[in-house]
Amino acid sequence: MSIPDAADAAERHRLNLEDEDTDHAKGFAWFAATVKPNRFAQAKLNLQNQNFKTFMPLLERTVRYARVEQQVLRPAFPGYIFVGFDRDTTQWRVINNTFGVSGLVMGAANSPLPVHDDLIASMMARCDSVGKVLPPAAFAAGDKVRVLSGPFKDLLAEVAKTSDGARVRLLLDLMGRAVATDCAGNALEILDS
Repeated sequence: MSIPDAADAAERHRLNLEDEDTDHAKGFAWFAATVKPNRFAQAKLNLQNQNFKTFMPLLERTVRYARVEQQVLRPAFPGYIFVGFDRDTTQWRVINNTFGVSGLVMGAANSPLPVHDDLIASMMARCDSVGKVLPPAAFAAGDKVRVLSGPFKDLLAEVAKTSDGARVRLLLDLMGRAVATDCAGNALEILDS
């Protein structure tokens, strides 16, 4: 999927949610719910069957099993799913009894804590229509990045050079000196400066 297509998909996803949530200003908000281990799909399906809006950003990861590598989608926030509803008019306590859901993240007054609208909007803007987090538009020399997969997983690096392909030249700080290596662009995450 090219970047313009990805931007169009994110815009369609955003507009679709806006069409469905016409009462957003009246009290609609997003809340975080904890999910039971390995029950993300079940929780999402059951919440949607109860007419709750759900949002679960997904990251593409490489999983190795029996010497075979596969690209799979995994939740960006393991153990959590975002649920949208109007706290004043919705019977939100049924969420706590939904298969796959452990419960809503609650505040001191025994009511669910809302997630800031700006945070959800910015995450939705970076996702396509199925919730997959899209890669950044482009890397520039000097960008600080985190390696997401491979032998240098979770190491911080600096972009030295980009090419027109999918590869990026990185400078890693290993044992006190800068080491240059090439990495796939989809295995990197730009860090906020």
